[in-house]
Amino acid sequence: MIRNPAVLAAFERRLIASEPVDFRANLRMADEMWRWAKKLGQFPGSNLLEGMEIHTRMARVFSSVRRTP
Repeated sequence: MIRNPAVLAAFERRLIASEPVDFRANLRMADEMWRWAKKLGQFPGSNLLEGMEIHTRMARVFSSVRRTP
């Protein structure tokens, strides 16, 4: 049970800030997720424009974020 969420949040911020970003590892992870989704038959769909409005909205949200914590 979390007794003090503010302390936990501060700890998580310090932990994230102390670890360097590994760009290559992130690309490998994204590549493996792509392969897994394709193997499951979930991506790409038969209609490539299906869900485009959701992707557009997600892109707008992601582009509005200035930096990662």
